[in-house]
Amino acid sequence: MAILKVLPLVVILAPAGFCRRYETIGFGSSGIVLLSGEEPNPVEKQAPIELDEDLRRAETEWRYAWAHEKPQVKAFFYQQLPKVMPQFFAVWPKLDRSTGETVEMFARRFLGQSSGYGWTLDLSPTVFCELAYEGFLSTSIEVPVSGFSPLQVMLPWNERSRHVLDWNKVHVGRKIRKFAKHYHVTADTAFDQVLLGCIRIHGEDWLFRGLRAVLRDVFDHGYLGTRDVNVSVHTFELWDKGGRLVAGDLGYAVGGVYTSMTGFRLHDTDGAGKMQMVLTAALLEKMGFLWWDLGMVMRYKEELGAHVVSREAFMRRLRQDRDRHVEFGHHRVNGKEVLDPFLRRQKVLQALPGTSFEKASPPASRRPLRPPLMVSRRQEVSSPAALLEGTLPVLHRPSAQDTETPWHSVTPQRPSGRSCSGNEGVDPRVASVVGPVGVNCGR
Repeated sequence: MAILKVLPLVVILAPAGFCRRYETIGFGSSGIVLLSGEEPNPVEKQAPIELDEDLRRAETEWRYAWAHEKPQVKAFFYQQLPKVMPQFFAVWPKLDRSTGETVEMFARRFLGQSSGYGWTLDLSPTVFCELAYEGFLSTSIEVPVSGFSPLQVMLPWNERSRHVLDWNKVHVGRKIRKFAKHYHVTADTAFDQVLLGCIRIHGEDWLFRGLRAVLRDVFDHGYLGTRDVNVSVHTFELWDKGGRLVAGDLGYAVGGVYTSMTGFRLHDTDGAGKMQMVLTAALLEKMGFLWWDLGMVMRYKEELGAHVVSREAFMRRLRQDRDRHVEFGHHRVNGKEVLDPFLRRQKVLQALPGTSFEKASPPASRRPLRPPLMVSRRQEVSSPAALLEGTLPVLHRPSAQDTETPWHSVTPQRPSGRSCSGNEGVDPRVASVVGPVGVNCGR
């Protein structure tokens, strides 16, 4: 039998002896293979992501490592994650399609409770797209697994309040009007560069290799599932007059709605972030998109003109506009050429009565509303202090006896902090677990 991948497993036996037994586990055509008596091979740490090639290499390694994962292995982790990290996975709703539950059924169940997060081990383009169609902005975390590639967990997010932007509300300042002619904006021309720019500025944060691989698949091929779902992944790029990529946005379209997941601007480009967002809004409106979902409520988005809506109001509008057909795409265009017509159309929109959204009452403290462990890149952490004291456990791959014996081995490990500009004073243990959703931070 050919062994496709060999990896170590550390199992702590009964407490009486406190002894450790090393086994090697591999995946073959007949399932899990145990090779007793062999010492585990050390697993190399992931190399830092500095080039486009590093992104693709990390994604390829993850695809290979989990390509031959057996259903019983995934079932094992579905069972054990709530035990080793109960503050998250025992509380958040779980999507496990092996039980027969569809994404649509999960969405109905999720909207009936108050949590802003769910979780699933099914990192597939189909699931990502169907979750997006149901209003979820998906992030991810990595859970270390002894001797093997970290376990990727996707976290569908749909908080009870979020920021949205209508075109008649976009604030366009005098500096934007004056300097727009010095920039060009493009769409879907530099996916790797935008992805790399986000990671260079913010670290992997919540944009880990499993989710990146999913986003790349959807970017390349779109939705390939069986439902009538119109979801696609896109990037917007802002170029200065020297031809340098100075800012970018990564997001996805659901019918006539565009959702921003994250973005970046170079540190030495003051004002490029706001310029990119305004010109992206102008280009989205020109393409035919109806409004912009900006995700998590954060104060700086109000400066752009975004306002807070309830989850119920958001879902009503999303269901109304998610089946609209919009032909995505645009040639490279000068900022002034796309901004001036947008401003003229905006005046017409502003003259129309009414508003597109039912506004939610803003929080009394005027601070951002964050799901658990969310870290703002522009403001202080408001996560519960208890969460700051937690550590991320290192899980171990299951052996044959794990289906009959209790969970024995959980080795706490303090993950290295990941931070970006504007995150000073934030506990790195929090920043390394889950970062901000749809924040376009660092702009």
